[in-house]
Amino acid sequence: MNIAIIGYKNHAERLISIIETLGICSKLTVFHPDKDKLINHFNQVSKEYELILTNSLDDMIDSSCIFIATPTPTHFEYLIKILPIFKGYIFCEKPPCSSLFETHSLSLLDLKEKERIYFNFNYRFSKLAEICKEALRSNIYGKLISLEFYSSHGLAFKTNYKNNWRNNSNGALENIVGNVGIHYIDLINYLLKNTKILSVDSLKISENSKLSDSVLILISSENCLPSTIFLSYAAPFQNTAKLTFSDAIVELSNGKVTVRGPRETFDEHGMFKSPPNSIVVNYDSSRKYFDQALVDSINFFINKVKNKDKLSVGDFDCSIKTTESILSLEAP
Repeated sequence: MNIAIIGYKNHAERLISIIETLGICSKLTVFHPDKDKLINHFNQVSKEYELILTNSLDDMIDSSCIFIATPTPTHFEYLIKILPIFKGYIFCEKPPCSSLFETHSLSLLDLKEKERIYFNFNYRFSKLAEICKEALRSNIYGKLISLEFYSSHGLAFKTNYKNNWRNNSNGALENIVGNVGIHYIDLINYLLKNTKILSVDSLKISENSKLSDSVLILISSENCLPSTIFLSYAAPFQNTAKLTFSDAIVELSNGKVTVRGPRETFDEHGMFKSPPNSIVVNYDSSRKYFDQALVDSINFFINKVKNKDKLSVGDFDCSIKTTESILSLEAP
């Protein structure tokens, strides 16, 4: 398969590494406006596929798919440049764009264009999302009651946080909501119906913080009680979630996913007690858990490309909705 990618460092490098590991590429075309930077980066690297380095988008049009892995403000620019000249599939890192004008423009794209664009909100491919989606479809755990997400670490108390970009940029997609919360907001939008952000409350905890470093988001839906998202750069590390159904509790804790059920679990006195706990998946860390979600997301996209299947317009619209909801918020 001929694959092209716009970008070569940071997340683009991760995507290239996964593509290499999957062994799906016979030719990889890498684009950057400054070709010398590509040459300096790749000149000592031996590849098992043909590697083309270019500063011309025209060199990418014979590819089956193009990956866009550049800074967020350039996503829309590259999409608009690529769509008229390229008829294959496009994988664009989240978020799709960086302004309400751009979200509106993308929402107006022709249906056939939307069916070949994929926005990589890879938390949709996490084990927790997979379980919840199947449970909502099959009712295996009864009715959904609530969703709770917690993501925190103590970055704001590090001395170098004072000059960190997270502490110096108040753009809607660059503060803690846009950088971290976007994953969870999108996951809720993806899983539930008629969602709406009800409130965003924030605090500044660390003396190093210029902006809010801790946030609580409340999101309503027609499926269950309002969902909560707790985010913090100023609390002990945790990466957890709890999905409470009427007949089971599904929990994520730093890479381990467990299911507690059934509800009708009693002690010797006939009193309710905590149901038995079964481990569904157990990764060594949260990073490995979410790394696998990224691999699964890429695999999903590549299979669509191989089979020449249409991509979901519903998923496209969900990506736009997530981005719009964050861009419409006041800075926390």
